[in-house]
Amino acid sequence: MRGLEDSLTMVYVEPVGTGDSGRLPDPRDYTVATYAHFLHAVVQHLNVPRFALLGHSHGGFVAQR
Repeated sequence: MRGLEDSLTMVYVEPVGTGDSGRLPDPRDYTVATYAHFLHAVVQHLNVPRFALLGHSHGGFVAQR
């Protein structure tokens, strides 16, 4: 992502349940819809008028949702 970082502000999101993000109480809640819900909350929190969303592998499914 170095090329993009040269001209854009990049925000890297750790999916819920990974790293220090904490765990969900019910393992069945780890769905694309849940990940999209949390991603939407991050976008709202950033409060930017326009943004580009890039997802890789599973993140691509989340980004499309």
